Amino acid sequence: MAKETRAIHILRRQVETNRISLRRYNDARTNGCEIVARAGERAVQWDVNSTDAFAKSPKSVASTVIREAQAGSIIVMHFNGAPNAPVTAEALQALIPELRGRGFEFARLDTLLGGP
Repeated sequence: MAKETRAIHILRRQVETNRISLRRYNDARTNGCEIVARAGERAVQWDVNSTDAFAKSPKSVASTVIREAQAGSIIVMHFNGAPNAPVTAEALQALIPELRGRGFEFARLDTLLGGP
């Protein structure tokens, strides 16, 4: 639980301090990115939908992420718990060690974007 709480804290702090907006990888509406930029925020594309929102099976969520992840992937997951993301924490317990075992490393968005 402590690691999950820390991950949530890091994500919240990162979003608050770096004003990052996530946008879906296939969102072709570039004017949305322009609006985000004018507001002083950064738009970031993601490419792996964990399918954790309202999911009932942590195994299914973990399998999706493990199958879809590739070098440079940004994975979208929800940390708000039940009822919206009731199996995310359990899925993370399976997918993080599996991805690390496959040679993946995890990085914060602000680090990838060259932030402080």
